[in-house]
Amino acid sequence: MEVATWISAVANIFIALGVGLALCSFRGDHERSRREKAVELISQWALNLNKRGSAARKLVETLDHEKSKLLFNQEPLTIGKKHIGLVRAALEADVNEPEGNEIDLDENQSSELRWQVVTFLNSLESVLSAWRHNIADKDIITEQFRYLVSKTDGHYILEEFRVVAGGSHTYPAIQEFVEHLKKELNKNDGSGKRPVA
Repeated sequence: MEVATWISAVANIFIALGVGLALCSFRGDHERSRREKAVELISQWALNLNKRGSAARKLVETLDHEKSKLLFNQEPLTIGKKHIGLVRAALEADVNEPEGNEIDLDENQSSELRWQVVTFLNSLESVLSAWRHNIADKDIITEQFRYLVSKTDGHYILEEFRVVAGGSHTYPAIQEFVEHLKKELNKNDGSGKRPVA
């Protein structure tokens, strides 16, 4: 009987080791899959980026709340003359040099600009949803999309436009990502660099 008990104990140890190894392998595979998913999402994002969307984002980052509201409602609005290059790039239109200090956008141009911004935000929301729900590696996503938040420039991923569009109810992942980066930026010197330990 002692031999049977001893064999049973040894078998249980091997079973426990096998379960432990399988669990470690599962965790390692899960982490690798999350990193692969992050790289896949970033690759898709990069392939979908275009000059118009990037110019639209940069242009709309300069709008205040009232102008963001006009844009969201696809109403005519004026934009400072200094942004004529961004207007031309975002709309891919031959915008005439204004006589005054403002560029007048009509309803069609406002609608086109809004479409560019909404497309940009929806695409980003899908990537950051994977970040928010821990489907993709958070560190990789944060590292690659950190450039969209700039404390020194006051850029928080089209914050005024997002507020007008419904805020955190419309773009919850973007909102959470911005809040995460704001906290991170407040921990260091605001340059986006991590403090030296």
